[in-house]
Amino acid sequence: MPVSIGGNSLLFALDTGAQVHGMAEETLQLFGSNVSGAMPVADTGDSKVKLYAVPGFHVAGQLSRKSYAVSIDIRRLEMIAGKKLDGMLGVHALHMRPILLRHGREAVFWDSKFDFFHNDEVHLFLDRYGCVYTNDFVVGGSQEFALLDTGFTGGICLSTPLFDGLVADGQIEVTGTETYITVYGDAEVRTGTLRSLRIGKTELQDIPVTESDSSKIGLQILANFDALIDVRCQRMLIRNTKSVWTLGKKVVQVSGKAVSQKPQ
Repeated sequence: MPVSIGGNSLLFALDTGAQVHGMAEETLQLFGSNVSGAMPVADTGDSKVKLYAVPGFHVAGQLSRKSYAVSIDIRRLEMIAGKKLDGMLGVHALHMRPILLRHGREAVFWDSKFDFFHNDEVHLFLDRYGCVYTNDFVVGGSQEFALLDTGFTGGICLSTPLFDGLVADGQIEVTGTETYITVYGDAEVRTGTLRSLRIGKTELQDIPVTESDSSKIGLQILANFDALIDVRCQRMLIRNTKSVWTLGKKVVQVSGKAVSQKPQ
């Protein structure tokens, strides 16, 4: 999303799984003396990562409220995103206005004057930090709770106990291990292919799955449709525009009648 700080035009990735914004040290310097309160972030395990209080700045022309940002290694973020970036917007960007994700490639603020034609709706829940979860998520025949995380470029992450259970039930075929890259560090995790899952009324098959400390839905899932995330109404409206493919196999989409509805 386009960001402006001190008259400088910047490009930030949207990371709905992050509680705060992430910025390179060079980007933080654009705030000048308005940045305050540099404190080590204990849970990253890296004393170089600091938490700052930052004033409001413009996101796609909209002024954000005062918030917090951590200093990050921008090269790691660019490695994850595969493009030149200046920082990442945390989940609080979702609280400014409804955001439309266009097949996971572009995020724009949605003007509620316009209808959004959709054929599925997913209920959302917020934790005390404002992060967004859904339980309209069925895997292995059971309903699960998952974080909506646009900062994860893979398909889906499942907690270790759930991952182990689905492996034992034959729902996950383990394909190996890989290095899970984050802006704070790397971890070796198991990877595999999940037979199927359902989000709302949309069913997907042969999904790449990664072991993690918690369950989360990533960009490789969200890239299959247009999604309007409206946290004030605690819902995500989904528009399935066509059949899509994952791992070379067709994704089955079960959707209802398209309706027109204005986000409030």
